[in-house]
Amino acid sequence: MEKPNSDLEIKTEGWKQINWVKTERYVFKLQKRIYAASRRGDVKQVRKLQVQHEVAYYAPKCVI
Repeated sequence: MEKPNSDLEIKTEGWKQINWVKTERYVFKLQKRIYAASRRGDVKQVRKLQVQHEVAYYAPKCVI
């Protein structure tokens, strides 16, 4: 087994396995839901969706 040239290669290895199309679509839909709730003035729903966005599996991997 070949040893990576640097720590950077080890850290970026997982990024190559992410389905970026699916990730971006998920995050975008969640952002649309946050926007819609804020337009309605539903602060409770906005906060709930923002927390969901933060802790979601995909959110930390895709910053838009």
